[in-house]
Amino acid sequence: MEIEKNMDNETVKISNGVACASALLASACAEAAESVGAHRADVASAVNSGLAIQTPADIITLTAAAATGLRGAATLESRATSILQFPDRNKEPVKLAAKLSIITPSEQKVLRLVSIHLKHRQLMLCLEKKYMGVLTTSEECKT
Repeated sequence: MEIEKNMDNETVKISNGVACASALLASACAEAAESVGAHRADVASAVNSGLAIQTPADIITLTAAAATGLRGAATLESRATSILQFPDRNKEPVKLAAKLSIITPSEQKVLRLVSIHLKHRQLMLCLEKKYMGVLTTSEECKT
């Protein structure tokens, strides 16, 4: 990196090499942003701000922002991969239900809807009865 200073140390000029490096950094950030789903207008705005660098402090700021963005993209990518491979075990599963044939004490066969689900982190067994095909009553049992 070539930085030219005049004799007074008052003005600092950035050479063409540093300008090219900042353009390369901005394009790498743009590719990373598009790969994780950023909108093209947002990417164009970021690239334009990257190309508008005028001081070494701007380069440091852009480099820090790019590093943070790339770390964030890597984190999102690893989360997406882990979600696809291993489902989240903290979420409550979908309610499982089945119609079972139950024999009453009077030896009649009746259909009951039996479901198992989590409610407030407790396993619940729910037995539902239908009267005349319209009215439904249910009984929940904690396990």
